[in-house]
Parts: sequence; structure tokens; C-alpha cells
Amino acid sequence: MIAGGAMLSTLLGSCGLGYAISAAGGVGAVAAVRDLSIMFLSLFWLITTLIVGVIGFGGAWALGRFGGKAVTGLGWVGRKVARAEGLVEGGLDRAVVRPLGKSARALASAKTFVSASMKGSDSAAAWGRQRDVAVRTVSSLVRQARNNPMGRAEH
Repeated sequence: MIAGGAMLSTLLGSCGLGYAISAAGGVGAVAAVRDLSIMFLSLFWLITTLIVGVIGFGGAWALGRFGGKAVTGLGWVGRKVARAEGLVEGGLDRAVVRPLGKSARALASAKTFVSASMKGSDSAAAWGRQRDVAVRTVSSLVRQARNNPMGRAEH
């Protein structure tokens, strides 16, 4: 969706730029810009082709030089990278996502409790009792979050 929007805006921008150049400099200016863009794209295509060729010939040379060891080594590296990626994602989930979710849930519960307990109390004594209950509830939620920092389910 974002890439499509970026592509559409680039297309519309280039059309507008071409129209502005045509209005300001005439047909000759548009032809010069067109020629420059063709040269740029040709150079970009040439460089891309050279890079792909170097990668392909380098891979062929490595297979020729090392034979089956290269394929085995690439498989080994691929497995290590996949394992490292899994560990990082799992650690991120345990260390960041779960505690953040638990804290947000505790704060939302405390806010809901406090706002519900504060409604409709006109007397100072009733307000004081409700405030004390709210403080104890929030304190217990904070204590629970501190005792369970990784967000593991409590049984």
C-alpha cells in the first residue's frame, strides 16, 4: 500500500515536473531532461548488471574451488542465522513485549478503578476511603509487576 502510494506520487511528480519544464523551457528542455534520464538509467543498469555478474562468478568460483564443502558451509551458516534470529525474536518477546503489555494492562486497570471509585463521592471521608483503596490496588499491581518482570503467567 505504501509502496504503491510512493510509486503513484513519484509518477505524478515526474509528470508535473515534465509539464513545468515544458512550460518554462519548451520542447528542447524536455528533450534534454529525457536524454539525461536515459543516460542515468543506462549507467544504473550497467552497474547493477556488473554487481550481479560479480556475485554470480564469485559464487561459481567458490563452488569450483571448495566443492561440496561450500554448499555444506552455506547450509551451516544458514542454520546458525535462523537460530540466532529465533533467539532474538523470542528474547524480544519475553523481555520487551510481554512486560510492556502487562504494565499497560495494569495501568489501564488502575485508571479504570480510580476513575470509577472517584465518581459520585461528595464527602471528604468517602473520597479518602476510596483513595486509600485505589492506592492499595495500584500498589499491589506494581508489586505484582515487579515480582513477575518477564510477564510469565501466574498459576
